[in-house]
Amino acid sequence: MGKSATYALSSTPCVQTWVSELLEALRQLSQERLAMRDIADIPEIPDQATRLAEVTVDCYGRDEELSAFEVYLSDALRLPFAATWRDPDEPGFSEPVTVEAVADRSGRRGVLLLVRRRGGKTRRVVAEQVWTDATAGPNAIVLDDYRYWVEHGGLEVDY
Repeated sequence: MGKSATYALSSTPCVQTWVSELLEALRQLSQERLAMRDIADIPEIPDQATRLAEVTVDCYGRDEELSAFEVYLSDALRLPFAATWRDPDEPGFSEPVTVEAVADRSGRRGVLLLVRRRGGKTRRVVAEQVWTDATAGPNAIVLDDYRYWVEHGGLEVDY
């Protein structure tokens, strides 16, 4: 097709509209890809696989994934909240606690939460041993996401 034929085709209103719509769609897609999602908004994503991908998007290896989960828990948990601490080393053990903060992370133990026990003492416990009393909501989603990551090879569990 010659230059004049190409110009004639691209100058027809139907093609111009299609090209404009295509360019707008590409611009919007580009904006969406460039937009950074606020980590505190990740629990609003309905699909767990998508949430996990968002948390670990730029991670290379377990250490970086663990750091990403520490940030996820720090930014997305709505503290303080009522929860239950269950220690797998003591079958049947279950203690009501209040989760007050994300305390730390350990390459060996994972993300640690600061909890207040019934008597008022505080203790650091591994996050995968804590279940929020509210079975729905962002805190339950965040803890479930972390537990899933740990249970599926994200962390070499060593208590």
